[in-house]
Amino acid sequence: NMIYSNLDVIMYLIFSNITASVGNYAVSNSGKRSHLLFKKINITNYMLVCMISVSFFCLASPFVSLWVGKQFVLSELTVAVIALNFYITSNQNCVSNFMSAMGELYYKNRYRSLIEGVVNLISSFLLVKYTSLGITGVFLGTTICFVSGRMWMDARVLYKYWFEMPFIGYIKQYILRFALFVALCLTLKIISVSFFKAVGINLFSWLICACLCVSCCLIVFFILWRKTEEFVYLKSLVQQVLK
Repeated sequence: NMIYSNLDVIMYLIFSNITASVGNYAVSNSGKRSHLLFKKINITNYMLVCMISVSFFCLASPFVSLWVGKQFVLSELTVAVIALNFYITSNQNCVSNFMSAMGELYYKNRYRSLIEGVVNLISSFLLVKYTSLGITGVFLGTTICFVSGRMWMDARVLYKYWFEMPFIGYIKQYILRFALFVALCLTLKIISVSFFKAVGINLFSWLICACLCVSCCLIVFFILWRKTEEFVYLKSLVQQVLK
């Protein structure tokens, strides 16, 4: 959870710096043009979050084993739920930035935090009290809380009151990207487990597996989106930075 929290802070710092720029852009451009900017930032956010979440799922347990010992390694289900929570929360960075840029949108979505708080409290209590999940139940309660509110409420308000576009397109895209995230998690988990069984867990093998996870994610992203407008924009941006 400490590793998760620090990764979440890093992602927040990366994307919080663009809020002012998004606000300036919103003042001088229409909702449709702002939506184009949203798509470009959102795909960048997704790729970063997906790579980190997948890598966390595959590498967190070996890292903890190297760091403090095998006795502190949590179950795979617990690690999976923590990785899922990171994916959901950090995947909202782009939406949160646009909400902050148009501050009045928070008022239209003012009940979201209350709903999440109530759902989190009730679900966590029930899962811990009446199941054998233990600490996993607490993390799973947080997941249920995110699904009940954060995962869709902010985006719905953003599309309705700013972009003035149907919300269903965002939901379809979210589901497809989530399916890709799950597929990468399962595939790379199988590969990483087999790799560590073959060569053992040490710092060198851990670093190799980390590079493998990141490289596979980047290759898949390139194959799927290399011709999209958002990816072309991101590619040109990276090239400018490198130059």
